[in-house]
Amino acid sequence: MGDKEGDAPLHVASAEGYASYVKKVLEYSQLEHQRPLEMRNRNLETLLFIASYNAHIGVVKTLLKRGAETTLHVLNSHNISPLWAASFNGSSEIVKELLYHGAGKTITTPGLGGETPLHAAATERHAEVLKLLLQVPDISVNQKTTYGFTSLFIASRDGYHDIVELLLSADSTEKNSLQNSSSPKEPIYNPGSVLAGICSGGLDAQTNRT
Repeated sequence: MGDKEGDAPLHVASAEGYASYVKKVLEYSQLEHQRPLEMRNRNLETLLFIASYNAHIGVVKTLLKRGAETTLHVLNSHNISPLWAASFNGSSEIVKELLYHGAGKTITTPGLGGETPLHAAATERHAEVLKLLLQVPDISVNQKTTYGFTSLFIASRDGYHDIVELLLSADSTEKNSLQNSSSPKEPIYNPGSVLAGICSGGLDAQTNRT
């Protein structure tokens, strides 16, 4: 049973951070057909998603220890993953735990508006989370939202110079890696000149829409 939002007691406990309650229920639950870890509310949110979104590291650790799924099987009704939720709220500790348990597989998974975990972290100016995400091998720094916005465009538009620096550095590394394996005739990427253009307002937003 659940409330009008479809939240069962475990959903509420995960949202409020009652790790001890969650642990006890999972330990003593004998109703295998209910599969508590996979329970969803009306927004298709799992316990792990709710705990990640509300930044409750204790609950997150409890759920992960019990085998909670972190990948594409746990997206909510907006196609958002627990990793996206944790990136949005800025909980670097939770992001680290999720990545350790395989959530990197959703690093490029977009929400309904095309926003990835990287977009979420850049939008909310969560530098420490951004650093963790940029270490994931399959990260796509230049991935665009439905409206054609890259994480770099969002950060530069909002004046987040620290986020811009991190993204440019990561993009430069990615481009240099590609350059080393391709034609030497390709132009050298200069993050300093791009950053100067952004900070001075010289970067045309339309370059991020093509």
